Amino acid sequence: MNTERGKYLDTLMDSWKRAERGRTMGDAFKALGIKRATWQTWRNGKMPSEPNLIKLAQFFDVTVEDIVTGGNAQDSALIRQRIYETIDAIELAEAKLGISLSKEKRRMLIEQFASSDVEEEELSSQIRPTILADLQAT
Repeated sequence: MNTERGKYLDTLMDSWKRAERGRTMGDAFKALGIKRATWQTWRNGKMPSEPNLIKLAQFFDVTVEDIVTGGNAQDSALIRQRIYETIDAIELAEAKLGISLSKEKRRMLIEQFASSDVEEEELSSQIRPTILADLQAT
């Protein structure tokens, strides 16, 4: 499954290879400090971590927002708003449950819910059971 972000990453890589004649994707992976398998997961929809988003943006001379939105600036503001709403819902759930989630768990929840169709008003009620189920599983 190649996503819009994946297509955009392919376009960036192709442009870089044309500009850097004789250079290969392997050279790019080495410069980025990643493996081919990591690149493939990003092409297939997995969101790069924040440090990797920054590396990619610097390497390809684009914004982090461009990478997150697959180069679609129109969606940027909506995605950013949805992420903020999700973060607010997570913080509300943490406060109600009296817990503090790890950075990794928060990131997973943001990835899961920021792209969902759940209405803003329902985010907290959807996130709380997810957190509780995860806590019970550990």
